[in-house]
Amino acid sequence: MIKFPPQKLLVAADTSEPSLAALQSAKFLARRLDAALDVVYVHEVLTDAYVLSSDYGLTTVPNISAQVEDFRKWREEKLRKLIGTMAAGRLKVRSVIGPPAPVLSDLAKRGAADMIVTGTHGYAGMDRVFFGSVAEAVLRKSDVPVLTVHQGKNLSKLSRILVPYNMTHYAGRALVYALSLARAVNARLDVLYVALPGERREGASAALGRSLEALLGQKAGGILRAEVLQGNPRRVILERAETGGYDLVVLSAHRTRLLADIVLGSTVERVLRHCTVPVLGIPSFEPVPRKKGI
Repeated sequence: MIKFPPQKLLVAADTSEPSLAALQSAKFLARRLDAALDVVYVHEVLTDAYVLSSDYGLTTVPNISAQVEDFRKWREEKLRKLIGTMAAGRLKVRSVIGPPAPVLSDLAKRGAADMIVTGTHGYAGMDRVFFGSVAEAVLRKSDVPVLTVHQGKNLSKLSRILVPYNMTHYAGRALVYALSLARAVNARLDVLYVALPGERREGASAALGRSLEALLGQKAGGILRAEVLQGNPRRVILERAETGGYDLVVLSAHRTRLLADIVLGSTVERVLRHCTVPVLGIPSFEPVPRKKGI
């Protein structure tokens, strides 16, 4: 079950630019929501204490355990300094060994987080095939919301939120979460329905109004605004997010099949790769739909 407000934010951090953006975003969100911050440095290391010597032979590394421990302490202290002051008992910094995506997802499943925050390079095309994306892998596996942040675009204010909504029950879950977040931080919430080519906008607008009324009733108060645009959903969402002055985009995130996703991608992952605005994916716990990708 997805919890709101999130009381524990798990942020994947190292010293890369996307990671630092995620760290600052998680700090901002933790303060706004009065949540605890769990900063995790996830790394993969060789289990054997051997390296290649200059003549290409294997040689042992003396005191490697002590060196690894010293580096861990140095790294965690650096992350604490980057975070700065937080309320007592609200900050934890630690290191975990293993593949990043499974480690973060497993920590969340074991109750360590109500939301995961991670940076992303926004790889696309063949770069993504070769390098992969930890953010997308976490998004596919996570049972809790995942906030992804591009470098240089960290979440530093939260006054306008965009929620693409295709009137399905799983998109409704994302909308309800976004509404709760908007109310908690006093932000405006814009709901966007993208009508497909050939679909009448007047009919779509009326259907959207009925759907919102059935889903939310009077809960939205005066903070929600709805609009209907027409075109390719992925392109329209990206253009609206980039040009509308939004601080956050909230989308329903589906389970996807890896091979199909490399070729096609779901709407949330396409938006994640190309949108410089932070994206919050809310797990739908369902496979990606074949016709509508929101």
